[in-house]
Amino acid sequence: MPFNGSGSFSPYTPGNPAVSGTTISSTAFNNTVTDFATGLSNAMTRDGQSPATANIPMGGKKLTGLGDGSAATDAATLGQFAASSGSSLVGYLPAGTGAVATTVQEALRRNAVCFLDVNPALGDMSDITSALNTAASICRTSGRALYLPPTLNYYTLSDTVDLTGIQFIYGQGALLMTNGFTAKPAAIIGGPGATVMKNGSIWLEVQNTLDKSIVAGTRGIKILGMEACKCWLFARGFDDGLYFDGVTATTNWTDNQFNIIKLYNNGNHVNIDLATTSYLVGNQFIGGGYYIGTNQKQAARGTFKITLAASSECSANLVDSAEIGVDGGSANTDHATLVYATVGTTVNTNAMRFRNTRLELYGTFASKIYTVNIPTTTAGRLSVDAEFISMPVADKLIMDIGSLTNHEIFITDGNWQSFGGATMKARSNFNPFHAIQSNNLLFVNGRTLYNADYATPAATLAAGGSRLNRAIGDGRLLLSSGTSSVGVKLKKTVGAPLFLRLSDIGQLVVICYDAAGAVLSGTAPWYAVMRSGRSQVRTGATVYEGISEWLFLHPDVDSFYLGVCAWSGAGFLPDLQYEVLWGPSPTRDASNDTPINIITTNSFIQSYMPSGMFLDATSFNGLRNTFNLSTTASVASVSGASTITVTTVTGIANGDTIGIELDTAIIGSERQYFHTTVSGAPAGSVVTLAATLPDNVAIGRKVLVNRWVVR
Repeated sequence: MPFNGSGSFSPYTPGNPAVSGTTISSTAFNNTVTDFATGLSNAMTRDGQSPATANIPMGGKKLTGLGDGSAATDAATLGQFAASSGSSLVGYLPAGTGAVATTVQEALRRNAVCFLDVNPALGDMSDITSALNTAASICRTSGRALYLPPTLNYYTLSDTVDLTGIQFIYGQGALLMTNGFTAKPAAIIGGPGATVMKNGSIWLEVQNTLDKSIVAGTRGIKILGMEACKCWLFARGFDDGLYFDGVTATTNWTDNQFNIIKLYNNGNHVNIDLATTSYLVGNQFIGGGYYIGTNQKQAARGTFKITLAASSECSANLVDSAEIGVDGGSANTDHATLVYATVGTTVNTNAMRFRNTRLELYGTFASKIYTVNIPTTTAGRLSVDAEFISMPVADKLIMDIGSLTNHEIFITDGNWQSFGGATMKARSNFNPFHAIQSNNLLFVNGRTLYNADYATPAATLAAGGSRLNRAIGDGRLLLSSGTSSVGVKLKKTVGAPLFLRLSDIGQLVVICYDAAGAVLSGTAPWYAVMRSGRSQVRTGATVYEGISEWLFLHPDVDSFYLGVCAWSGAGFLPDLQYEVLWGPSPTRDASNDTPINIITTNSFIQSYMPSGMFLDATSFNGLRNTFNLSTTASVASVSGASTITVTTVTGIANGDTIGIELDTAIIGSERQYFHTTVSGAPAGSVVTLAATLPDNVAIGRKVLVNRWVVR
């Protein structure tokens, strides 16, 4: 037995060891040689002649100097595993039925790339700009995700990092801090150029070491085209926190969800800059705080800044559950808490909606601050619909949408409660007006009237003759004069804005007054804002006119007149009511309303009232209608004629009031009436008039005759 089974070699016995001076036995010698041959045959030769016939225990020792394995049955060296390709030597089988085996390298390469893959020496507060751009390039080439490991403080950027074309970016807890460079973005995401990236998921946090919110072009995250992506974004200390660039290349953003972690101390938190045919449609901005601290006093800034040019579009976008905070030290005179916009697009469907919005204004404000400010409009329109659930200091807010624009603005309380202490939504409950026409005069009960002069309310409006102003038999009122108006005067709370939704769209005239009764006018600021509004000099006062279904009143307004008129053409006046969407409810000032007892006269009265009807007044006995006749013209008369031929003259006498329907059309089938008196008794069917006809009268036109006497 040359080896004893434990690795020890023992020579053959007996005969070994040999004894000096004795004869060596051939048997002992031959058996010894045989044992040597057997033992050597069981050893592994260095030239590879004899492979192992059993497992070789190393006893805790190393095999050193191995060559790299190449065949599947070769041993692998530590060097092979430690090399960059080492993960390719390790197999990987995902869990689950039907999973396909691969290598660890392939499995890892299906996942994210990290800048540490490029430079593993980088760490907290290191400048990772170069490594991150290289990692981003690898991601674009391979289609893999980008991973930014969380860090204790931040990673430094010394220049822009281009992260475009990367569908998945995992950057939660990895704040990228710029070293103060200006006039360019910290990071760019989305589809490169005009390419639109789809179905992405991006978490990115950027901050400026120094506050650069007043340095133009210094942007946090520049966002290029995206569709159906979800993003979680943080930006602080930039001129634009998030910048949607639809100018450099034509692109679009649709059906994306932008989850706002926080936007802090940015000049514009979100800047939507669109030209050519770029569009941002159907996107959501969810949650988050939009805070502007001190030293942000730059012109033309807003929480959302929107610039629309050429045929670009920004529509159907929702801002949900935003918490907006503005410090008084940051608000420039034209700063907007919601939207600052420049509109010059051929598209008329642009819209931004704010829902469940909280607004906080803190610090001292040297001037009022805008909710919506659209100072420049050359084409197109924009709708802003804002629903607030908290607005503690609304007294500082004003609005401007420019002159003669068709923008639609609605600001409401999400709790359906008015701000300023009211506990329920207020609505007007005016009695409907009923217009009556008498001897070229219009009476409108329970309304304040202005006739040709906005300095002093009038008791009546001019009607008849060559004018188109007239009352219709059912009480409706037709006006065609921009100097006549019917409305109400309302007292509001000084220092608080007021937003009204009107019951109908109409041609409005609004006169604003301060607490001393002086007229507030002009566009710096706009004291009254409405759709398609303007500041207009009229006799007696500078008023605000517009065609609108809503009205905003400046906080400095103490009281105002809200009337309907016909400054842009003849029309029936709507009897407006309103509901308060925002601000303390106004109260009615009826001191200048037309009292019902003024609808009396001792002169001639036109025609619609039946015989026997009385008009009473408290100061005299009133009038009684003793004769009423409705007939028609039986022969056509021409303009300038002093007679008219009628179908029947029964009962007509000298001095009766007569109203003649002229060919002059007012609106639709309504025609102008001419009022005068009968001169002498009729000759047959011919009636002589005290004044000549101002226009032609066709056969069949109405002729109405009344006779009134003092009771």
